[in-house]
Amino acid sequence: MNNEIILYCMKLKQIPDDFIVEEIFDLKKLREKNENRKPYFYFLLKKKNYSQIHAIEKVAKIFNTSRKLIGFAGTKDKVGITSGIISMYNLNEKNLEKNIDYLNENVPNLEVKFLGKFNGRISLGDNSGNKFKIVVRDLNEKEISNLYFNKNVVEKNGVLNFFDEQRFGYAGNSHIIGKYM
Repeated sequence: MNNEIILYCMKLKQIPDDFIVEEIFDLKKLREKNENRKPYFYFLLKKKNYSQIHAIEKVAKIFNTSRKLIGFAGTKDKVGITSGIISMYNLNEKNLEKNIDYLNENVPNLEVKFLGKFNGRISLGDNSGNKFKIVVRDLNEKEISNLYFNKNVVEKNGVLNFFDEQRFGYAGNSHIIGKYM
């Protein structure tokens, strides 16, 4: 019987710059999907250290709309630098540029870029995926060895997205659900 204890000392998300997520989306595909629907304004939302809901609330306030009229394709992590597509309905076009400039100049760690007007709301799952850049700190020698050993497989197949608290459960129980998976 082997009573070896393995200590894992790797650290994730020590600073927001350690976790970068860029949403992948296809505007042409979204345009075709949403033909003959109500016009929406599409934006790329970039945030740093904001929960998705908090960022949406800030954007809604500045654009003088309800957060319920803002759609997004995927929930993005709070701790990190993330970008994803959002849609807003019923905006005042006269103030559009002014609101964009105000948000980008006066709200730290939050930025929007106007992508155009499209027919239809962005909904969960409308993205094609996500591109991740993750910094892992304080790896031990065995973890570094495993990293090099598995490098080709990861580059070829990617990694399942079982990272962070938003992947399993809710209310702080994700570690329990993850353990049983």
